[in-house]
Amino acid sequence: MQQRNRRHPFLALFDAADPNQSVAQRLPTVTPTQTLYLMNSPFVHEQAAAFAVRMAQPGVSNGERARQMIEAAHGRSADEAELEVAQRFVAQYATRLPAETSPADREIAAWQAFARVLLTGNPFLYVD
Repeated sequence: MQQRNRRHPFLALFDAADPNQSVAQRLPTVTPTQTLYLMNSPFVHEQAAAFAVRMAQPGVSNGERARQMIEAAHGRSADEAELEVAQRFVAQYATRLPAETSPADREIAAWQAFARVLLTGNPFLYVD
């Protein structure tokens, strides 16, 4: 159901049509506020956490895990440069967490951050 007297803020952010007018086609735009909304959205954080946990498999190397996550999120094979950047990102993210964070929590948090990057990036949001 769509309330005609009040636009939904999420849909308005992504250029949904005005419910009080007939619109044949939505004009696509990309604005920084869309990306910022997604990066800070509790829903995206929850989905990224679930995605990272789902992709965690015992005995799988970090490179293989990054490859599987990129393939699952983007629907294509990851190249070597992407895998290297992904592994570097996860390692650097883990080292920048507070010192009192346990190693297991560091790893989980780093992979969740990588999942957020994948879920808010252009290859996930736009089909070429």
